[in-house]
Parts: sequence; structure tokens; C-alpha cells
Amino acid sequence: MVSDDQLRAKALSLKKSLNRLEDITDSDAIQETAQELEELHFNPTLLFNVEKFLYLSRQDALAEIDRVTEMTDEKIIAVGIKLGADVNKAKCDHMALFVYHFKLLTRLRKDDPEAWDEIHELYEDD
Repeated sequence: MVSDDQLRAKALSLKKSLNRLEDITDSDAIQETAQELEELHFNPTLLFNVEKFLYLSRQDALAEIDRVTEMTDEKIIAVGIKLGADVNKAKCDHMALFVYHFKLLTRLRKDDPEAWDEIHELYEDD
């Protein structure tokens, strides 16, 4: 079981990781990257829905960590997690996946060839 203290520590660690990322604010880079990913039907694997993931800013990503940390049991049930499950573990898993995919998105926005290779390997070759 993941305690509330462990959940808050994980959230803080992930937010620090996000804060170390370069904040890509170039709207053209954001739009072009999102359009290319949409054409590939890119859909990050996350436990909870994140609206407009491809257009999120770093500030939005930080807010997502806060949103998930504060999710009530009712909201957890609404997304399909059984209440008997380790809710804090589900939150931690979602946040870790979210940060992984947001870091990849940031690399794509910077036109990192290795990041694009990873996406093309996953989405074009299948």
C-alpha cells in the first residue's frame, strides 16, 4: 500500500523532474508536433484521461500532478479504479506514466531525432 506521505513525496519528486525540463513555449512547435502525433494516432498510455495532452504546457503538466494527487475516491471510482484497490498506487502509476510521456513530448517538440525514432518505431511500423 502507498501511504499518503509516499504519494505526496512521489508527486513532489515528479514535479521537480518536470521543473527541470525546458519549457517549450513556441506555439508553432507545439502545434506542429501535436498535428504530426495526431496523424499517427498517438495516444499515451495513462490510467486517467488527460484532456488535450498534446497541447499541454509545463505549467499544465504540473497542474496535472496536483489534480491527480487531490483526486477523491469518487473521482477514482468514476475512472474505473475499484475502491478496494490501492488508490494511491494507481495515482502514483498514472503520474509516473504521465511524466514519462510529457518528457517524450517535450523532446518531440524540440525535434529530437531519437524521440521521433521512438514514436515512428511504435506507431508507423505496426
